[in-house]
Amino acid sequence: MRGKRKSSAVSRSRQGSGLSKPKGRPKRPVLRWDLATAAFEFEVSEAELTEKLTRHGVQPGDDGCYPPCQIADALYGGLAHEKERLTRATADKLERLNRVATGDLIPASWVATRWDTILNNVRTAVVTSRAPSAEKRRLLEALASIDMSDYEPPTE
Repeated sequence: MRGKRKSSAVSRSRQGSGLSKPKGRPKRPVLRWDLATAAFEFEVSEAELTEKLTRHGVQPGDDGCYPPCQIADALYGGLAHEKERLTRATADKLERLNRVATGDLIPASWVATRWDTILNNVRTAVVTSRAPSAEKRRLLEALASIDMSDYEPPTE
């Protein structure tokens, strides 16, 4: 019984005095930085900070200042963006592995090795053929003009 009376007394005293129970987060001063202060705090140039804020579409408030969380997101990327990037990268990797497993995708190094072997065999056949020298020279020049850089595997 005492617990009920005490809480009722508290409720009545708040009602009578016009006090109400605080709701939500208490009000605190909002931290906001201008470009110079933010650049100093994050150890970047003002030009770099301005460029990244602009790229991320972050606009200053009426006071010309930015909240630190928006500055950090513009400089380092937000957590949601990073999770999305990681999810996309994981899905891409799994898709590549599945395509390799089903034979729909073959390694570039394998293709480059096969092309090299084929072209060497064709060159040998041209050189050892009974064709006239002028014809051999024309065929060898045509083979030499093939741009193999399109078939080179990426360096890792």
